[in-house]
Amino acid sequence: MRNMLLCFALFTFTIVVAGCGSSMDQQENAVSAHEDPKKELLRAKAIYIGLIDSNSIEVVIDKSPTAIQISKVQYKTLESLQTNTPISITYYVKKSTSQNILENVVIIDD
Repeated sequence: MRNMLLCFALFTFTIVVAGCGSSMDQQENAVSAHEDPKKELLRAKAIYIGLIDSNSIEVVIDKSPTAIQISKVQYKTLESLQTNTPISITYYVKKSTSQNILENVVIIDD
């Protein structure tokens, strides 16, 4: 009985430590992305296609479909945007992952 209780305690501790480690990695990645002074901002006119998931959108830049990672705040703005809406975006490529990261989006009024 004592061994079973010890195993359960060890298992619970392992799960808690593993869970804390993964959330800390996400926080470190988010902070480092916004504090990268060497990032080269790219500007483009694009056509908004839609949400891929809650973390990214698809746009067409120069006739090429492109996925761009978005923040939770940007998601709230973009979730109601209609497909084929012209937008102007500012983004950068995160060198460690080669992901496009959205900095700013402006809806272009025709």
